Amino acid sequence: MATEAPTLDTNALLEAISIRFATVERDGIDQAIEDTLSEMGAAMLADSAHLYRIYHDERLMEHTHGWNVDQAPREFTQVNDTEMLVYFPWIAQQLKRLSAVVVDSIDTLQHDAPNEYLMFQRVGVQSLLFVPMTALGEPTGFFCFMSHQREVAWGDGCVSFVRIVGTILTGVIERQRIEAEQRQLSGILEATSYFVGVIEKETRRFQYINRAGREMLGKIKEADLALLHLDDIIPKAAMQRLLEEALPLVEATGRWTGDSVLRTNTGKEIVVSQNITVLPRIAGEACYSTSMRDISEQKEMENALRRENEFTQAVLNGSGAIFMVLDRDGRIVRFNPAAESLTGYHSQEVLTMHAWDIFVPQEELKNVKGVFNRLASGDKPSQTESTLIAKDGSRRVISWSNTVLQGENGKVTYIIQSGVDITEAKRLEKEVLDIAEHEQARFGQDLHDGLGQHLAGIEFMSQALEQKLTESQPEAASAVRDIKDLIRSAITQTRDLARGLSPVVLQSKGLEAALRDLASSITKRTGLNCIFESDAKIIVTHEEASIHLYRIAQESVANAIKHGKATEITISIRNVARRLELKIEDNGSGFAEDFKDGKGMGLRGMNYRAGIIGGSLDIVMRPGATAIVCSVQLSPLDAAPSRAPLPPIVRH
Repeated sequence: MATEAPTLDTNALLEAISIRFATVERDGIDQAIEDTLSEMGAAMLADSAHLYRIYHDERLMEHTHGWNVDQAPREFTQVNDTEMLVYFPWIAQQLKRLSAVVVDSIDTLQHDAPNEYLMFQRVGVQSLLFVPMTALGEPTGFFCFMSHQREVAWGDGCVSFVRIVGTILTGVIERQRIEAEQRQLSGILEATSYFVGVIEKETRRFQYINRAGREMLGKIKEADLALLHLDDIIPKAAMQRLLEEALPLVEATGRWTGDSVLRTNTGKEIVVSQNITVLPRIAGEACYSTSMRDISEQKEMENALRRENEFTQAVLNGSGAIFMVLDRDGRIVRFNPAAESLTGYHSQEVLTMHAWDIFVPQEELKNVKGVFNRLASGDKPSQTESTLIAKDGSRRVISWSNTVLQGENGKVTYIIQSGVDITEAKRLEKEVLDIAEHEQARFGQDLHDGLGQHLAGIEFMSQALEQKLTESQPEAASAVRDIKDLIRSAITQTRDLARGLSPVVLQSKGLEAALRDLASSITKRTGLNCIFESDAKIIVTHEEASIHLYRIAQESVANAIKHGKATEITISIRNVARRLELKIEDNGSGFAEDFKDGKGMGLRGMNYRAGIIGGSLDIVMRPGATAIVCSVQLSPLDAAPSRAPLPPIVRH
C-alpha cells in the first residue's frame, strides 16, 4: 500500500520561500531556486525535484534546475531543446491542458502512457508528480517530483502547494528575464558604433546618449547630458529641415529616416544618416529615439564613384568596341552606342532581355550558353568568337573578350563582354585558306604528274639498263638494281607527299575512304599501328567540310607521332546525336603546355578549320592516352555553310 505523504506545513514553507525570493540578489536567484526545490522535495518525501522550461509555442522543453538526494539517479537532467510530445507524449498533453499529473504507483501508467512507463520503470521510479507553471493562462514550465525508494501518495494539498510555489517562481523568473533583457539591451546600445539617443519631445532635451554618441560629439560627459538639446548638435539649416519635414512625418507615421548633419563640440560638421522614432512614454514623458551613423566617407566614396562612373560612361560611349554587360541570368543591363550602331537596336529595346534570344543564331545557342554558364559559375575570363544577328537579319562575326565582376561573397554578379567586329578579317582568312588549299592541291598534283612521272620514267630506264647488263656486266647490273630500288622508294615517297597535299581518294571516294587510306599510308610509311574505325556509313557531301575534317585528322596524326611519340593511333568517325564526331586517339605522352593551351601553330589551324565548318575542337588528356575530338553538326555538312564560323572551344 502506498505511503501517505506527511501533512505539509505549507504556511511555514511558503513564508520561507517568499522571504527567500524577496531578499535574494540578482546573482543568487538560481541557487535560491535549487534550495527551494530541495526543501520542497524533502518535505514531500521525494528523492529528486526538477524544474523545466517550456518554449517555442509549447513545443520544446529544457531542464533548468534540479535537486537529487545522494542515492537518487540523475536521469532527466540532460534535457535541452527536446520535443515534449516525443519525450513525454502522454504527460505533455496533460501539462498543455494545465492539468497536474499525480502517479502514486508507476504501474498505473502501463495502459495510458506506455512510453513514460518504460522510461521511468527502467530507472526505478516508484511515484511521480508533474505540476504545470503558468503565465497568462499559458504553460511556461513544470515541476517534476520523483520517488525511487517508496510509493508516495501526493494528495491535492501537495498539488496546491506546488502550484503556489510555481506562481512565486514564475514572477521571479519573469523578473529575471526582464532584467536580463534590460542588461542585454543596455549592453547592445553601449556597444553599438552608432549614435543612439533618447530625446524629450517637448523640450528636445537629451535624456540619454550612448557611448558611441558621446564620443562622436567629442567625449561629452554623462553629467553634461542634462543640459544638451538636439538644437545644440544639429546646425541651423539641418535643424530647420528636421522641424519642417522630419518631425511632422514622425508624428504622422512614427518614423523618419534621412541624411542630416551633426555638429561636434569642436564645431566640426559630420554628414550622418539619421533615424527618428516615437517611443512609448518614459516616466510620463513623450520621447523620441534617434540614431545617427557617420556617412562622411560613404558620401565621399559616392562622389568618387559618381566621377568614376562618368569617366567610364565617356570611355564606353566613345569606344568603337561593342560593350554588353549581362547579369547572372544573361539579361542585358548595359549596351553602349557602338553596340547600338552595329546591331541596329536601341539600348531600350534590349535591356532586361536575354542576349541569346536576340543576337545568337539557333545553331550556336548551345555553345554560347555553355560559355556564359562557365563564366557565371566562376571560370576564368576567356576569349571567344560567335555570330551576331543584327536587327536587319545580317550576320557579323564578333571576337569577344569576356570577364566577370564578383560581389562581396565572391560570386559572379555581372558578365562583361567587349567585342570587335572581325567579319571582314574572317572573310579574308577564309580566302587565304582557300587559296592555300588550292595551291597545295595544285602542288600535289604537279608533284604527282611531274616529278612522279619523271621518276617513273627513270625507273623504267634503270630496269632496261639492268636487264642489258645482267649477262655482260653482273656487278654493274647489281649497282643499277640498287639505283632502281632507290628510285622506286623516291616514287613511293613522292606519291605519299602528293596524296597528302592533294588527297585524290577524298575527292573520288569521300571522307571515310580518305581517312581509311590515311591510316593505311601512316602504317606503311612509319611502321606504327594506325587503324581506322567507323560505326556507320557517314557520307559528307560538302567538299569543303570534308577537306577541313581530313586536314584536322592529318595534323592530329602528325602531332601524335612528332610530339606524343605514339606507337598506336586510332582514327574514327561516328554519328553521335546527329553530330559527326571525328576522333584521333593515341597512346602517346600528350602535348607540351604551350601546345595544349592553343599556342601551337598546328592547333590554331585545327581550331580554325573546326570553326569554319561550325564545329568544336576538344583535347582530352589522361595518363597514357590523348584524344583530339572534332564535333560537327551533320545537317549543315550537306550544304555549303552560309554563316560565319562558330568559335571553337578548347578544353583539357
